[in-house]
Amino acid sequence: LLQKSEFLQLMMLARSEVEFFNSATVIMRHLRDLQKGSQPVSMLVYGLTLTGVGLMAGEYFKIPAISFNLQPSSLPSQAKEWTAVQAIDSTGIKALEDFEKEWFTSQNSLDFCKVFSEKNPFTFFNIDKIRGWFGLPPGDTRVLLRERRSPVVIPMRAGTFDRPPDWWDGVITSDFIFLRTGAGGQSSLGGPLEGFVQRARDAGARLGVMTFSSM
Repeated sequence: LLQKSEFLQLMMLARSEVEFFNSATVIMRHLRDLQKGSQPVSMLVYGLTLTGVGLMAGEYFKIPAISFNLQPSSLPSQAKEWTAVQAIDSTGIKALEDFEKEWFTSQNSLDFCKVFSEKNPFTFFNIDKIRGWFGLPPGDTRVLLRERRSPVVIPMRAGTFDRPPDWWDGVITSDFIFLRTGAGGQSSLGGPLEGFVQRARDAGARLGVMTFSSM
């Protein structure tokens, strides 16, 4: 299977939180210690991979919890055009591509796979069991987001994509994240990097940059 397969893309999105469930108790313990200190936490900001844990922590400690979401297609919507995964023609076989588009791109498909992954009764860490450890009732993360009209900040400029009409008012777009403002004149890499780049340019060589990120 190729990583470009809609099925694998959907599975990665559906399991984006599961791999972090075993950190939930550490996060909750740390928050509990902070709440006992002189400067208790007054607000939580969580990323995509900690949505369920972030909502649980906010509910348990009774503090606002805000999502900082760089993957807006993970947010639920009944709009048919708002797919969880974009259809990709990776095989050239029409029947297979049509099948993948029908079954592995929609929000309903993501709902099914996400619930199966996060509520799997055969795993020690599943979201309902974790919530139960803290005296909270079972909950579907995407349902809780909508029911509570939980605030979600998407760091993308408005108009970058067509906003689903049934999103709640708490979902807002801001702007793209830039590491530099562009102000203050010409920038310089400094040190040995500047010389390396200049020598490469003088030699007519092509430069490539490889970066690593959790996203």
